[in-house]
Amino acid sequence: METTFNFEPEQTELSKFHVHANDIIPMNEAVICQGDTRLFSLGDISVITGQPKSRKTFLVSGLIAAYLSENGYMGLSSSTVGNVLFIDTEQSRSHVLLVSRRIFRILNWDFEDKHYNDLRILSLRELGALERLKVTEKAINEYRPKLVIIDGFADLLRDTNSLEESTQRVSDLMRISSEYKCHICSVVHTNPNSEKMRGHVGSELQRKAESVLLVTKADEITTVSPQFCRNLEFKKLSFRIDNNGLPVACDYVPSVDDNNRILYESIFMSVEKMTYAGLKNEVKRRLNIKDTAAENRIKKGVETDILVKDKNSIYTLKYEEDTDEMPY
Repeated sequence: METTFNFEPEQTELSKFHVHANDIIPMNEAVICQGDTRLFSLGDISVITGQPKSRKTFLVSGLIAAYLSENGYMGLSSSTVGNVLFIDTEQSRSHVLLVSRRIFRILNWDFEDKHYNDLRILSLRELGALERLKVTEKAINEYRPKLVIIDGFADLLRDTNSLEESTQRVSDLMRISSEYKCHICSVVHTNPNSEKMRGHVGSELQRKAESVLLVTKADEITTVSPQFCRNLEFKKLSFRIDNNGLPVACDYVPSVDDNNRILYESIFMSVEKMTYAGLKNEVKRRLNIKDTAAENRIKKGVETDILVKDKNSIYTLKYEEDTDEMPY
């Protein structure tokens, strides 16, 4: 049974939806900030996206630590008081346990300490799509977290390329975040050789999100960039994995090739293929450059094995080889 908002137009006063220029409507409280720049707000939704093995779940660990630590983490912080709900839909319980312990180690919590009121972690791998949605809302209703992270949003849908189901599920997130006054951040995987999250559901999330965080990895450094932001854009942040297996902030100046990969990953987030003309126009628009410079940028992308050009001059993004190293 689909979760829907009980809305009867003929019984609803339109005045409740009015917004007047002289209204005083304060901004919702910020949940995660970078200095004075907000990334996540109460009552809103956001997205973390990137290729496999780009360390999206390491970023999730850092975000949770930034929220729960009085001193913040990786240049991020929060002044909101409340607990965190982390939901994993795809990993085994043993791997979810590793994520849990990583967060504890970042926060210097003892594994034997009881922090159930601060951080609750659910593993919903064995459930069906609609069951996962029901359990998610039930947990939010019972625990009343301020920050919710769903690692594997696609697993809340039966068909990620269904326009109707994608629209409904994203509407569910917006309704739940507003009703329970929390922020819901979804992790969206862009899988090689698959359109799974680059179809309707990815597009719908991008349109509705307060922030879309693009995660890319190069030279063992992961960089988090503001793909889309309704507020001021936050500054790119980078992290590496230290000798203890924990994400730590670091300075990183991307090479030209790294910047090219970030550019093309951003362009191909919502489309699988592009014509040369379409790609050139998009490169020109994003970089504010002229024809020749855009043409050279595309040529460099092909030469450095970032772009693939077929016999019909159709361009696609070449994914880096998937490995089992650093899977989180």
